[in-house]
Amino acid sequence: MWGRSLNPRQGAGSLSLPCSRYATAVCPAATEQWVQAREVRDLIPFTVFIVDDDPEFRTSVSLLLGSVNLPVQEFESGDRFLQEVGAERPGCVVLDLRMPGLSGLAVLDRLGAREVALPAILVTGYGDVTTTVRAMRAGAVHVLEKPFGAQDLLDAVQEALSRDAKRRNEHAQRSAALEALGTLSPRERAILDRIAVGKANKNIASELQVSEKNIEFHRAKVMRKLRVTSVAELIRFAILLEIRGRR
Repeated sequence: MWGRSLNPRQGAGSLSLPCSRYATAVCPAATEQWVQAREVRDLIPFTVFIVDDDPEFRTSVSLLLGSVNLPVQEFESGDRFLQEVGAERPGCVVLDLRMPGLSGLAVLDRLGAREVALPAILVTGYGDVTTTVRAMRAGAVHVLEKPFGAQDLLDAVQEALSRDAKRRNEHAQRSAALEALGTLSPRERAILDRIAVGKANKNIASELQVSEKNIEFHRAKVMRKLRVTSVAELIRFAILLEIRGRR
């Protein structure tokens, strides 16, 4: 599976050591890289899901990822994977293109329909430009053609896990912001809408036919409810929720 890999300790063009029909030796540089890159693993529990109908491939990838302390879970089909792994499970998926039942592209499409799509790395022995383009448009982080290097897979998994952590963090922030937004009164929301497009207190007061002090009072309430301490943070809050405001 891995084919030729570049190992800086052994020189260019050295071969990974075979364990079965697929090789599972780990590049030392890759191990060091993963030991240093702990920030994603320490934040949330995650899993690298391996979806392939070839048991030897699943075992080989599991051994490689396990050697750098990455938790894995194997599935022999896309249908089984989608049934058992919900959107709440963080991580990424190493997904074969051609399998009985749902193809890798079909699984990608279904993942993309979820509220938080799990990043996927598509692997295939039948790579072509059309397939790669379709996979990337469907949301694949990388498309790796077999045989590929161990380092290539580790790099792709690291990128996918980082993307997943970032997406989940953004989703959590947005959910918390929407909850806070729901606590605003109609008058407070009207003021926020106008602040979001950069209107000054004087202009907002004129539009709403109230005094500037009244606007200042309600703006302060808005900031307390949204837990922001400056107008700049208030505007960032509006950008997060894509509040267009009133011009």
